[in-house]
Amino acid sequence: MMQSFALMAVITVLWGLFSYSLSFGAGNSFIGGLHNIFLRGVGASPDTDYAPTIPAQTFMVYQLMFAIT
Repeated sequence: MMQSFALMAVITVLWGLFSYSLSFGAGNSFIGGLHNIFLRGVGASPDTDYAPTIPAQTFMVYQLMFAIT
């Protein structure tokens, strides 16, 4: 049980630092770029490429849920 909580914490930190940018950043067709590394530019304004009315932070947390599972 504690292993699940520990891994949830590790995945959350990795998602925020690197993985979100590699998954959803501008890059090539295989992997995204490092434009959003450390969640730079992920704020309250929507990212029109993915969700034109949802804030980018909300989209990032929603995708984090799938990264954890």
